[in-house]
Amino acid sequence: MLAGVYGNGAEINKTKRGERLNTIRSIIDWFKKLFNIKPSTDESKVAENQEYAKKFSDTKDINITAIVSNKLSNLTVSDLKIKVEGDNARAKLFNEYLESTIDNLGTITSRILGTGGVVLKPCIDGEHIDVDIIPQDRFLVIESSGKHIRKAGFIAETIQKNNRQFTRIEYHTLENDGLYTIEQRALQDGNEISIALVEEWAIMQPIVTISGVKQMLFAVVACPTDNRKDIDTVYGVPITHGQGKLIGGISEILEELQKEFVNKRSFVGVSDMLFDENNKLPTDGIFKKFSSSEANFFEEFSPDIRVSSYIEGVNYKLELLEKAIGVNKGVLTNMDTANATATEIRRSTKDTFSLVDTIRKRLEVGIRDLLYAFDVLANANNLTPRGEYEAVFDWSYDLLEDSSETFKQYLELVSIGAMRPEEIRAWVLDEDIETAKKNLPLSEQLLSGVDLGAYSGGGITQTQESSNGNSGKSLNGAQTQSLIAVIGQLAMGVITEGQAVNIISAAIGVSKEEALKLVRGTV
Repeated sequence: MLAGVYGNGAEINKTKRGERLNTIRSIIDWFKKLFNIKPSTDESKVAENQEYAKKFSDTKDINITAIVSNKLSNLTVSDLKIKVEGDNARAKLFNEYLESTIDNLGTITSRILGTGGVVLKPCIDGEHIDVDIIPQDRFLVIESSGKHIRKAGFIAETIQKNNRQFTRIEYHTLENDGLYTIEQRALQDGNEISIALVEEWAIMQPIVTISGVKQMLFAVVACPTDNRKDIDTVYGVPITHGQGKLIGGISEILEELQKEFVNKRSFVGVSDMLFDENNKLPTDGIFKKFSSSEANFFEEFSPDIRVSSYIEGVNYKLELLEKAIGVNKGVLTNMDTANATATEIRRSTKDTFSLVDTIRKRLEVGIRDLLYAFDVLANANNLTPRGEYEAVFDWSYDLLEDSSETFKQYLELVSIGAMRPEEIRAWVLDEDIETAKKNLPLSEQLLSGVDLGAYSGGGITQTQESSNGNSGKSLNGAQTQSLIAVIGQLAMGVITEGQAVNIISAAIGVSKEEALKLVRGTV
């Protein structure tokens, strides 16, 4: 078993995770000292990553990066469904392992965009696998070829206990022959101690090896923003990278606007006749009535706030920031929808959707890499029998699609026989095709009140004499489906009665009078 690699996950979850280390240099120095290696990540990159994390976590001032990250995160994961498909115990188990990660995917995505990236690292607790979310600033690339990592390290966990800081460091290596090694060390206030001396980590093994591994047993998910320096780096940069001057200008205007509100405080100047001998105004509710001919007996000072000027300035800079990030108006500013059609509004979100789609693709790769790590650990620990599995992602496309318009298009496809009714039901109710087909109402139910006559060759027979004098006219399958679809659209208010009559008349070759009878169920 590999339980010793990560220890008791339940206990670790009770400890403090992700606490900031004392110094930047110590992270690099620890790997040099503990493992006798020099990471390819230099101190300047570590300092950058920590600065990204620090700025994103700032809650004292207006945090534009956090605002953008949260907004794009919501657009990315809205209505997302992720499922591991496979008719076996392993697929079922992986769905359970992924549950907490999927639940927190919005927060994870926001941190990816706000800090540059995160690492999804599995940790095994006996017969269960949890997922640790490692911030980018606690992840070190030791050796890589471009974005292909061969050796990496983590500041896996820090615990504050009895006024002492305990730190656990992991070092992962993958050899060319597929041998994967995980080494662990423990520190107390920066000095190495035996990992067995820390109660929460006592059952962990200092070194564990696994054979037959093809890639690193963790997933690195980076923000897609170009860092403009190194295209092959594994590390990402925040979504607002390179826009510090613009963000600073926005913050400056907002601060000035706040000062305007503070300085707006009105006051009333009154004649000195109202003050008593101690130069104070009366404190009770009874005042002496007096008259005065002075025009300025009471003077009010209430300056106007230059709101419009400030708002225009902020919106101008926010629009520039939207363009710099690569999104359309509406992410930071108000979307201008006056006199715009639904189609025009959707077209105006294409840039935003393009960025969102790129973020989704990176998340998909990360989830699949994480599932591979699950698979390797499940094999090494004999958690379940081996079995085929596949990750299926169902993303929302509301940014580009109008669901009501799509529904109308689907109904039109059914009316011409190019789509089956059960496919629409499956799409609307998120059912599989077989379930949707089983739950569809019968033709007789959908065409309530219409004399369907006898079935012939999969179609329905019109028993009433039509306008051209032909009786017993047989409708083929496509015409039948068309009739069902049109009446269904009418019932749901998608089309009017007149439109339904015209469509049925043209589709099955009857007069409009006969089509009207079919629509009203008087045949």
